[in-house]
Amino acid sequence: MNSLLRGLYKTISLSVLIQLFKTLKAGLYTTLFLPVAGPYLSWTIVAMPFFLRIIAIACIGAPATLYALCYGLPSLMGSLYFKAYHEILTGKTHYAAKTFQVTVPLACMALFIMNPVGSKASLYTLYWIFPCLFPLMPHRSTFLAALASSLTMHAVGSVLFIYSFPTISTFWIGLIPLVFFERFAHALAITTLYTLTRVIKKCSASPFLRLIFA
Repeated sequence: MNSLLRGLYKTISLSVLIQLFKTLKAGLYTTLFLPVAGPYLSWTIVAMPFFLRIIAIACIGAPATLYALCYGLPSLMGSLYFKAYHEILTGKTHYAAKTFQVTVPLACMALFIMNPVGSKASLYTLYWIFPCLFPLMPHRSTFLAALASSLTMHAVGSVLFIYSFPTISTFWIGLIPLVFFERFAHALAITTLYTLTRVIKKCSASPFLRLIFA
């Protein structure tokens, strides 16, 4: 039993390190900072980088492939999902935010299964059930919100990938055990940064700190 737990601990630790490396390599802004910044920015500002990229592609005459046009869309959807959680938490909105949180993962599941390759790897989409169920939970923690946001990003990214590049069903099936550790590490990073920003925000509103740093 102890050897099993040690092996599991090593696997999780390695997966966390790999995810952190991938996050740094892929760009902190799109994979980490954008989801956390979502709650503090308007919907228009959050979506602006995505649409500016499309305009840039049109202006320079780059190939308008599906992957090129939709690059950054997973991070955008994850950011909007996390923003919806924040707005529900603060009582700003309710029905529209929950509808968005349920609709995006469901649409991704349908699109993935409709693909000829995806239909043979439908088990892969079971991860995306959680973002659909999360808005219905009575007690929603920040970590679970971050996990649901991360899985939403994963769902959108997977759909774009399967429609943009040739793959086989075994490729997706083989990713199933890796996705858990990857998304867990990503959600942990989002939770840590989001909690840190909230602490800083509360501290900045403290009269004592304002007196010190004035």
